Formats: sequence, structure tokens, C-alpha cells
Amino acid sequence: MKHLYIFDIPSSSANNGIGTYIKQVVEMVRRWKDFQVSMIMLQTNAEAFFVGSYKGMEHFFFPQSSSAYYQDTSEEVCSALVCHVDDSKETVFLLNYAPCEKLLTALKKTFPKSTCIFVIHDMSWTKPFMGDVEAFKAFASRKDKAVEQEKLLSSFLREKEQFAIADKVVCLCEDTLELLTTVYGVPSKKVFLIPNNSEIRDPLSMREKQKIRKAKHLGSEKILLSVGRISKPKGFFDFLEAFKQLLDHGYNVRWVIAGDLCNAPPFLKKAGNAITKITLTGILEAEELYQWYQIADIGIIPSYFEQFGYAGLEMMTNKLPIVASDGFGVRCMFSECENALVATLGEGETYYQEMLFKRTAELLKDKPLQKRFKKNGLLVLKERYNRLLFEQEYKQLLI
Repeated sequence: MKHLYIFDIPSSSANNGIGTYIKQVVEMVRRWKDFQVSMIMLQTNAEAFFVGSYKGMEHFFFPQSSSAYYQDTSEEVCSALVCHVDDSKETVFLLNYAPCEKLLTALKKTFPKSTCIFVIHDMSWTKPFMGDVEAFKAFASRKDKAVEQEKLLSSFLREKEQFAIADKVVCLCEDTLELLTTVYGVPSKKVFLIPNNSEIRDPLSMREKQKIRKAKHLGSEKILLSVGRISKPKGFFDFLEAFKQLLDHGYNVRWVIAGDLCNAPPFLKKAGNAITKITLTGILEAEELYQWYQIADIGIIPSYFEQFGYAGLEMMTNKLPIVASDGFGVRCMFSECENALVATLGEGETYYQEMLFKRTAELLKDKPLQKRFKKNGLLVLKERYNRLLFEQEYKQLLI
């Protein structure tokens, strides 16, 4: 019997896409015959290491480490696991957090017969380079790195090391696949491209939607919905300028942002008079977020980069017409006039903000285009991001 051990840091994954991903993988694998799943929970509130059962699954709980880096206790983690985990070809470890070269090294040393799989949910270069992949490639190819780039170089080399140690590497989009085989030098036979997936749900009736809008005290305004933490990499500060233009041009719109309220104070300060037309919900439970997806009119994804955004999947699942960037990873999910209007990043913030304004205004005015995107979004989901395909690819990965 195969046994899958999934590493998780619950304090982190509870508020991001990793948590959604882990939940999907667990639910899927637990349905398979001759497969067992256990969770290895790092940096928990436990006072000491213990093994327990939660939701019918074996869980290994590790306490907070004194170090700021979770993997500094990798040797201790493996020493505890060796008393409970068999080292065999039937054992598979699934890692979701980077950097993890120390943890991978410890696992390979302690469990040499087992398989270690690393899933890329983020990369170290994307934030400092704001998703500019050509700038990153130029940096990676230069032999004489500037002194101020030593931290970037260290992160890049650690990533290369973790990809080299892992037996298999899973990436979520074509942009990352290309980087792995070229810039990082990962053998193609080790790399698996497996995008995330989303389940299509039945839509609410018009009456139910109107009831929700009334409960939320919403009038006739069109709802523009973004999902994610308030940050510059997510493109929210850029869309704020585009949103101001929409209001100045007389569009009756409200921008709803569902996600972590980090950077909310400077964001709201920049909002000016538009502040009364912006709703910040904070992090929502799944069902409440589903309500916003259902009553929204247009989805806005202005990110500079994404490995793979669940928000985009969920917007298509809920038949939202979308305005998206052509940022790293985002462009793998959305194509111009197929399932979105694309705002090109181009040169400089002012240009991008103008593009966001123009593309959103264009979509707001074009009802037939909205209808087409709703239909095409579902087709894209069924063809590229369906659960059956996801399950087939994971069986090839794990078995």
C-alpha cells in the first residue's frame, strides 16, 4: 500500500492557495484504493511533538521552532518521523514550502528508499523582479553578480539545490515549466506540469442573488471583484488608479476586494474620494466568498505574477467575465478575447493603469463579450482544469 505524507504549515496555508491545494489532494487520494494519507504539521501550537488523529487521518504535530526558519529543525523532524514512517518505495513525501533544501536533504538521508516530491507554489525571484521573467533570466545568466544582489543569488542557488535533491518537481503553469528546464537546469523527466483544478458549481437563481445583494445593502452598481491580499504584486494599487478613472468617467461600479487586509492603510489613503466605492471584506469563509462570486459582474485579476491563481479558476467556475493582466503565470490561464480581456503590463505603471481602465471599461460596455467569456470560461475549465484530468495526472505522479 502506498502511503503519502503531506507537509503543511497550517498557520500559513490557512490563508492562501496552498491550503486549498492540500485539501483537494487529500480528498482525492483518500478515495483511492491501496492508498493512505498522513499529514505532517510543522510550526503548530503543540507544546511538544505528538501523533494524533484528526478527521480520520493520522497527523504528526510538531511545535514551533525557536528559529525563524522552519527547516532549521529538519534533522529533529526526521528523527521523530523515523519511529513512525517506513522507508520504502511505497512511501511518498509531498513538500509545499520553499526554501526546503535542508528538509529534502534530511529526508533523503533518513528515508533513502522513499520518494520526495516538491510542489512549486511560489518562487523566490518573482517578487523582487515583479514577475519580469526576462529581467530574471538576465540576472541568472550573468556571472558577475552585483554585491547588492547577493541575497537574490543565494535564494536562486537554494532553489536550484532543492529542485536537484527532489525526486520529482511539480509546477502549476507553463511559464514555470519553461524556467525549470532552461534557467534551473532541471531534467525534463523530473518535472510534472499539473495545473490546479476547480469544481463547477450550480449557479444561484436571480432571486437568490438579489436577496444576497439586498442583505449586503448593494444598489444597482456593477460589482468588480478581486480576490487576494492587498499588495503591489497583486496589482491592486495599479487597478486602484484605473478604478478612479472608471468613477471619473461616470461608471456606476463598486470594487470588492476579498482577502488579507495587509497594506490596507496605505491602500485606502491612496483611494481618495473613491474610498466610498471600495469594499474590503478581509479573509472570508468559502461559502461567503462563493456569494460574492455569484453576485459579482466582472472579475479583476491585475497580478504581476501568479504560479497559479485559484481566484481565476473560481471566477470562471462562477461564470464571471474577466479582465486579467499578462503577467507571469497569469497569461497561461487567460488569453485575449478567448476567456478574458487582457491588460498588458507594457512599460511603466502609468501605461498599465491606463490599460486596466480601458479594458475594464470596454468589458463593462460590451454585454455580448461578457456572455462569450462566461461560456468560454466554462469550456476552458472543462478542457484544461477539470478534476478528472487532475486526478489522472496525480495518479501518474504518485503511483
